[in-house]
Amino acid sequence: MFSFYTRFIKRQWRLGAVRLFCVAVSIAVAVTFSITLLGDRLERLFIIQSKEVLAADLALESTTLLTPLQAAIIQDSRLVQARTLRFRTMASVNDSFLLSSVKAVTGRYPLRGALQVTDKLYGAATPVQHGPPPGEVWVEDRVLNELGLTTGESVTIGERAFRLSRIIVFEPDRGNSFYSFTPRIMMNWDDVDSTGIVQPGSRVKYNWLFAGKPSDLDELQNRL
Repeated sequence: MFSFYTRFIKRQWRLGAVRLFCVAVSIAVAVTFSITLLGDRLERLFIIQSKEVLAADLALESTTLLTPLQAAIIQDSRLVQARTLRFRTMASVNDSFLLSSVKAVTGRYPLRGALQVTDKLYGAATPVQHGPPPGEVWVEDRVLNELGLTTGESVTIGERAFRLSRIIVFEPDRGNSFYSFTPRIMMNWDDVDSTGIVQPGSRVKYNWLFAGKPSDLDELQNRL
């Protein structure tokens, strides 16, 4: 009888050990799966955020215009494209002047992420997928505060006055250059020539933005 109970207890102990081992393996698999899933999500989130920082999948930055060969390569690309141009200048209202960073954008900017704008100072922000229309500018709240402006009024940039229609709350590709520390003004690309500011020798920065399939991005980058 004693031998029978001994064998029974050993059998139950082995079964318990097997169950415990199975539970431990299940927990280890679950933890590994969770960590892998979390890593994949973080990686996707990082990729999305990095693209929003560029406002595109790929960006070409230059202080000069494209060469004819570069322009031809970009024109042949199947990618969605946008352009930006940044320069510093004085914005003025009557006798008040403010050194500002002007950013001119084409119609499809931004290609990734979204601008957030509002119609009134400290109002609720609205995401938009385009820049200001011709004849209008969007500005940071600092421009209004420094020049004593409100939306609907005009501000002069170079040789032309523009209607101040919206306030910029957030730009996806703001960056950390000197342009970030001066009050920001955004205008339409087609209005740059009418200001008379950008001339041969002007200090400007061009950005060509691209979005599309990874294979097309790699092809463009290799050709450039």
